[in-house]
Amino acid sequence: MSVNRYTVENHPGSGLCLRGLRKTNILDCSSQDHLEVIELVDCPGIQNIEFGQKSTSTSRRIRLGGKWSGTVKIEGSITSLEYVSKDHWKSISIGESKSVIDPILRVGVNGLITNSIDEIISSQGLVDDILYFCEENTSKHIEIGSMEELPFRHLGICGPSAVESLTINCLDGGAQSIILQNLPNLKSIVLNGQTKLLETIFCPKLNSIQGQGQVLRVKSNASSSSRLRIGGIWSEVEGPEKYPTTPPTREEILTCSDIHWVHIPSLSYDIQVNWAEKFGLDITQVMEGIPIQDMIVHLAKMGDSFLEAIEDWTLWLLTPSEQYIGMRLIAALCARGIDKESIWKARDGIMSSNKKFEKIEPGDDSLQRFSRNYRAKNLRATINNWYRIQPNEIRDSIEAEKGLGMFTWAKSEDCVLPFDRIDLEIWIETGGIGMHNQELLPRHVIHEVGYSGKILTQVIHSILDLHEEEGPRARQDELLEYTVSRWTHSMSSPPPAFLAYNDELIDSVAEIICNHGEAVNPILVDKIIGEIIANAQLFTYGKIAIAAAMMQYFDDIRLQSMMMKHRSSKEIGRAEAKALHALSLAGRRAYTQGRVPPLEWPATKNWRYRYDK
Repeated sequence: MSVNRYTVENHPGSGLCLRGLRKTNILDCSSQDHLEVIELVDCPGIQNIEFGQKSTSTSRRIRLGGKWSGTVKIEGSITSLEYVSKDHWKSISIGESKSVIDPILRVGVNGLITNSIDEIISSQGLVDDILYFCEENTSKHIEIGSMEELPFRHLGICGPSAVESLTINCLDGGAQSIILQNLPNLKSIVLNGQTKLLETIFCPKLNSIQGQGQVLRVKSNASSSSRLRIGGIWSEVEGPEKYPTTPPTREEILTCSDIHWVHIPSLSYDIQVNWAEKFGLDITQVMEGIPIQDMIVHLAKMGDSFLEAIEDWTLWLLTPSEQYIGMRLIAALCARGIDKESIWKARDGIMSSNKKFEKIEPGDDSLQRFSRNYRAKNLRATINNWYRIQPNEIRDSIEAEKGLGMFTWAKSEDCVLPFDRIDLEIWIETGGIGMHNQELLPRHVIHEVGYSGKILTQVIHSILDLHEEEGPRARQDELLEYTVSRWTHSMSSPPPAFLAYNDELIDSVAEIICNHGEAVNPILVDKIIGEIIANAQLFTYGKIAIAAAMMQYFDDIRLQSMMMKHRSSKEIGRAEAKALHALSLAGRRAYTQGRVPPLEWPATKNWRYRYDK
């Protein structure tokens, strides 16, 4: 088949609109350096758009509409790729910021618009911008990208499609933007690497996002009973509601497996030389950034002297995201036999960075310093001129009753950076260091825990996986006792508005416990059921829903007794009473036998939605 080429010549304007090109395969614009917008409508023949090697200084907007070939390759510098449909949820654009609050995005070179996953795989490393229309009969799981190199700068995926899970690999410097749109069956996203912007649009079943980025934006016009949970490292999360976070597990804290893509940069030439010498590495390896898991090994080999290598480094972590990664590095060393004084000095160094740079906007040049091959630019004078706050100054300025600054990390309210979970793990492993080198007690660490839902859920996460060592296990036990005691005390005579808040909090805690598994920590399950949920003195009708949801996972006579006691209450309707009767007699079997329909979290909301109709 002969290739049909249409060459654009002597076009006077900066925009070009073509319609009805059915036999033309190649659109040649190489002689038109001034073209900035190319619009193709009903051009099913076009497969290639060429701008030539001399035109890379001009970035173009490529817009498709109507009938198209299924694969269009673009050669040249690209501002954005866009498909326009009569159905607005099928229209998608990638490549450039959409508002002034978006991060600044770099222009891509070469692009691909396709409905073929094979085309994407074959084009990895050759195109920066990829717009993928996945069809309804596609696989339920899609993996895009490469673990070895950066496969794209901008990625857009648009359905509708049957895909339920997405794994996106964008290492080696990180992506610029990822847009996921009109994926009605999508449940989970795993991002190996980082991106400046991840945006989801019309993904109503989405319940899990794991990755790293500057901005995570969740948009949808569809309600869902599923609860979206966000894990990883996100500087800002935008959405119609506050989403619960999934902090790292104890195993992930020890291994950093959940953030394995992170590379640790030296941040200065002096530190580069120091690391190359101490770790036995070529300086070029250090310049590219040391993988975080390799860094853990290097520091662990140094033992108690590890602080000599990283103390200066801990004092120059600009952003909360960098400081959190630094804390992950320190936490991973806790269980490796390093003395607690060194651990806490390193931790205090990171906190000094947190306080020192609290009100500084570092700028776009520092946002991806912890990605592989990123070359850090010279920092602005406003940052370079800041004096150093020594770790001992931080220690001396904070009362021991406040846990040496635990739960006081400076960060955005909309971020996902679980500092508190990491701090708690360090304390559990070491016992901490208070004033006069005295160990920090649970009451010092979580003085306000009874009134803080965020802190309480972090405490629950830190207790889930029991330690085997005597010291850490004892601290977990003490933490649980003190937390439950404070919690029950706060609920004994609360203001009326506090009751509903507590039911939401108990709902969240119950979900965490059930998803983790009863067998892992039966002591925790027993405490929460016996002293919080089934405690008759603290009864609210919201706890009936929570107890009912927990019975999907395990049987407990105390929960069945709750169902039995309240099934005949005058506040309970006929349908709800029938469900309580079944649960009181059969327990978990009421669900497995189909006598009670499954109940999703949050239990209080979905139970009332079911029985208040």
